[in-house]
Amino acid sequence: KPKTVFEGFDLSLEQVKLTVSITTYNDYKKTANSFLKFLGKENQRKDLRLLNKKVVIKYLNEILKKTSARTRNNYKSDLSALFSVMEKKLLIIDYNFVKNIEKERTLEKRNRTLTNTQLKGVTDFLRENDPLLLLVVKFVSYNFLRPVEVCRLKIKDINLEEALLYYQAKN
Repeated sequence: KPKTVFEGFDLSLEQVKLTVSITTYNDYKKTANSFLKFLGKENQRKDLRLLNKKVVIKYLNEILKKTSARTRNNYKSDLSALFSVMEKKLLIIDYNFVKNIEKERTLEKRNRTLTNTQLKGVTDFLRENDPLLLLVVKFVSYNFLRPVEVCRLKIKDINLEEALLYYQAKN
């Protein structure tokens, strides 16, 4: 039985929820809801097979106007993942045309490094005014952790006897 656009995304999200992390699932859900909102109520009830590359590119161009090329590329990859599930796991579409849409070029932003004098100044300031933030900075810089990984740390994750630190990595 042909599926509507809404049903296709709903089934795809249900399937994807079984295999990805909750953060990834929430990203996919946000992208799907944004795309469905872009289509409008009337078009959500149409046959999924009527969706084409032109509609998706129009949506991605709207995202690009509102945000940045990087965000647009993230939305594209989320949509492509959902369409891949529809194609390969649910067998409700014949071909994932989203994966053939080209990525936008992004401008790479170079992070500025601090001089030793600036670093000492920041460290001294944090030592006096915000020692907790200084601890977070040390965890990030000495252990090469992401800030979100530092925020997830619990006391039980620190093994002082063996000098080990356990954390939930992104990958």
